[in-house]
Amino acid sequence: KANEANAYNNIGNVYKAHGLFDQALKNNYAAIKIRQEINDSSAIAASFLNIGNVYLRLNDLDKAKEYYLKSLAYFKVLDNQFGIASTTHNLALILEDLGEYESAFKQYSIALENYKKLDRKKQIAKTLNNMANNLLILEKPDLAKLYLDSALTMYNEIKDSTGIASAEENLGIYYIQTGQYDKAEEILKDSYSLSRIRNLGKKEIETTKLLSELYALKNDHKYAYTYFLLSDSIRSEV
Repeated sequence: KANEANAYNNIGNVYKAHGLFDQALKNNYAAIKIRQEINDSSAIAASFLNIGNVYLRLNDLDKAKEYYLKSLAYFKVLDNQFGIASTTHNLALILEDLGEYESAFKQYSIALENYKKLDRKKQIAKTLNNMANNLLILEKPDLAKLYLDSALTMYNEIKDSTGIASAEENLGIYYIQTGQYDKAEEILKDSYSLSRIRNLGKKEIETTKLLSELYALKNDHKYAYTYFLLSDSIRSEV
């Protein structure tokens, strides 16, 4: 029966990867039903996490939160540090979408602690970057800079250009918030170039939008309009 559940789970993952979320849920629910029958706690926790991920993709935040909390309860009993880290990280994303930024920061902190225990550098860097973004939203730029520096150091260490582009975008926001417009221009252009190379459509839209806003702050309306049009053009392509 465990193999049958695994098959349903794998099929669900394939459907999710192709954006077929109804079929993904159908197979994930079939998997979890069997896993509950055979009382496979570790697999149940993973299934709850998978279902939460599908609901997150569907932007059904309440359902996603419900299944992440179910998953987290199992991972805590199992003392599964990676499971705890993954689930609390995803919970933080939901809480941010709900505007609960301070609660999100607490969940990121739990995720970071567990990723550090496992020495998962990519996940550590991503969590640090997300925490920095959270602090920028809360308008705490000086504290955000500390997290950004750590994230960028680690992203460079593991040569993660996608992560570097994301952290540089946040660094650009930091420089804008602190009135360092020339530094913001330089780092945002670098972030945009990396995003373009990596074909990160969403990140390209974000950085060009920020550049448009930055040039407006500098009263350079020609470039503000240029980057506004570029951002709009990229959005239509994605």
